[in-house]
Amino acid sequence: MRLLELVSILAIFSVLTVSVLFYFRLSTFNTSLATQSIAYAMHRARGMALVDSNLTPVSTLSISPNIPSLNSDVLFNSFTPHMWQLQFHLGGIYTENSMSIYKDTPRNVRTTHYDMRPMAGDVLALDALSAKCLSGYNNTNIAAFCRNNAHFNYRLKESLGIQTIMISSNANCFERESSRFYFDSLGRVYCGGSQERLRAGSISLANFKIVLEPKTGFSYVLKD
Repeated sequence: MRLLELVSILAIFSVLTVSVLFYFRLSTFNTSLATQSIAYAMHRARGMALVDSNLTPVSTLSISPNIPSLNSDVLFNSFTPHMWQLQFHLGGIYTENSMSIYKDTPRNVRTTHYDMRPMAGDVLALDALSAKCLSGYNNTNIAAFCRNNAHFNYRLKESLGIQTIMISSNANCFERESSRFYFDSLGRVYCGGSQERLRAGSISLANFKIVLEPKTGFSYVLKD
């Protein structure tokens, strides 16, 4: 083998090695960043619930006259807690591995009455600095204010390349292409479409795990 051929092979091997190492480090960094984003979203959803009473939904008082489809009788006269939630959208062409922080609202229109999606007329959390909506849901379905005004980091697959999110909760809380955690005004956690009290919950990305305390709503990050 000629010296030039040997040098060429070594150069190609070196480039491939550096590329693999760079990809591995970038993937690890993105997974770590996604984990921190989810952990922050957990704290934010819990914080919204603590300052917004479930029995007196203050955040919806000012906007209800502007939403004709909102059922004000149910909203203001029902003692059912209207809880803030962090929902993970795990499927769909435009929503895969994204998340939203919002309060689902009662509606006069049957198709959007507590439909468990952050649709127009529901109340979405906003970023404190940019006023962008904290939602990665389908851009054509969320509130008009949020269209083309959603926080890009909440689309974890699109922004950080996160391919798999493993979510653990009660067996009865299983949902197709979705998973959610609700927080009441005391910080307690519920799960699933039935809003069942959470017994144990966690979110895993690669070698990171976010553990959620059911009684307090506190969460913390573990690394394998």
